[in-house]
Amino acid sequence: MRYANSREEAEDLLQESFITSFSKLNQFQMLGSFEGWLRRITINTCLLSYRDKYNSLSVHIDDEYFSETIAEEINVLHQMEAADLIKLIQKLPSGCKAVLNAYAIDGCSHKEISEMLGISIGTSKSQLFDARKMLRKMLNTDTITKKAYNEK
Repeated sequence: MRYANSREEAEDLLQESFITSFSKLNQFQMLGSFEGWLRRITINTCLLSYRDKYNSLSVHIDDEYFSETIAEEINVLHQMEAADLIKLIQKLPSGCKAVLNAYAIDGCSHKEISEMLGISIGTSKSQLFDARKMLRKMLNTDTITKKAYNEK
């Protein structure tokens, strides 16, 4: 669901992942965990699907990104329920959502993301920066709304 815009799309991506993994089962060399191998295929399937759908991504590089601390973001994200975080991530534009999921959640490097999505490393960094900025704004708005609701 983190990569999809709907439940149906998520189910399609999962099915494609299983088909791919079944067809490449002979390539699994038992050097690592089967779960890790299957997870990598699933992530790649989602990112390749994204790349096929959305060829152009906007580029906006902001130097503040490189000096910005993310400790506050991590604290807020740790306090959230996973379902709430997924709902917020699903509201992000497709490019931001794909890069955020791949980088922050699945642990891919910007180089890996750029290769999988067919974008530059700078675009990957830019999309991550924009995703974090939008999430921060959504979190602040959501927090303010909850505080106002609780005060009534």
